[in-house]
Amino acid sequence: MNDDYPILVGVDVETSGFSPTKDSITELGSAMASTNGKLLDEFVEFAKPKHAIPKHIIKLTGITNEMVADAELPHIVVENWINWIGKRKVALVGHNLFKFDIPMLIEPIREFHNVLIPNFFCIDTLHWIKKFVPYNGKGTHKLEVLAEKIGYTPDVSHRALDDAKATIALVAYIIRTFEKPKTIEELRSVLLANSTPITKIIKL
Repeated sequence: MNDDYPILVGVDVETSGFSPTKDSITELGSAMASTNGKLLDEFVEFAKPKHAIPKHIIKLTGITNEMVADAELPHIVVENWINWIGKRKVALVGHNLFKFDIPMLIEPIREFHNVLIPNFFCIDTLHWIKKFVPYNGKGTHKLEVLAEKIGYTPDVSHRALDDAKATIALVAYIIRTFEKPKTIEELRSVLLANSTPITKIIKL
């Protein structure tokens, strides 16, 4: 692949709850891909949360306390993920990335103060798809609903790596179906127009 071609990193986290300050990530999944959806690499690790995973969350994600018992702490998993990305110039993409995944990723870094996160450009596919797919009822813009609509079938929904892959598929669909850039320069412009530096989403 040409070194100048944009690289996307789909990211998704599963958690012990929905509060960045009270709850923790239990799994971090990431898929590195080209903008046409071709997968280049994968990352997935469990994380040991600060408290036991409640039963209703276990039912939702399928991740049990036994599965994370011997996992690394969240800040170490985030550091491993950043090291996996390395010095590549990438755009982070996620569904509801701004309001959920990034806050959940940043909190363990704040807590331990020993991990530096690059100022990634970030693209929230929830915001992006709303420009093209109007709301027509509850669940319209849920990732699993959109994945089915575009013909992507994850192995397991509500698991980090599969949801990260679904997000990559959604990006490829948006670019192919709606944006339709004709050159690499136009593609870069499309990505930039729909991205936000992480420092504008949350204070590091």
